[in-house]
Amino acid sequence: SATSTASACNAWSNCWRRQNEGSRVPPLLLALIAVWKDKLGSWKWLLWLAIICIPLVYICGQSGWIVAEVGRQPWTIQGLLPVNVAISSLSACAVKTTFFVFLAVFALFLAIEIRIMLQAIRKGPEAEPENKY
Repeated sequence: SATSTASACNAWSNCWRRQNEGSRVPPLLLALIAVWKDKLGSWKWLLWLAIICIPLVYICGQSGWIVAEVGRQPWTIQGLLPVNVAISSLSACAVKTTFFVFLAVFALFLAIEIRIMLQAIRKGPEAEPENKY
């Protein structure tokens, strides 16, 4: 039935969100313990694990978003959220205008960021002070 399908989808979505949020806790605790015990530089495996985990942040974020959106879609169709409430009153022209304004603003941000990075690259690294001891 429509209700049982929506409930199953909702349960799966909630389970994924809890797992996704819970997967952040162990690495965070491990990193805090390493900093607290002043072992961050000597635990090389932790540094490698941190580098390997960088793409996992994006994967978890995107997969969580997909699960949330996929979980919502049947509700509009199955009557849990009426279709007339889900329909936007914006015209296609307004949506296109908003999209291109955001595109222009973020392209400007990208150009500014690239300019800042190129200036920093041209400047080069700062000289380290000599050790007086």
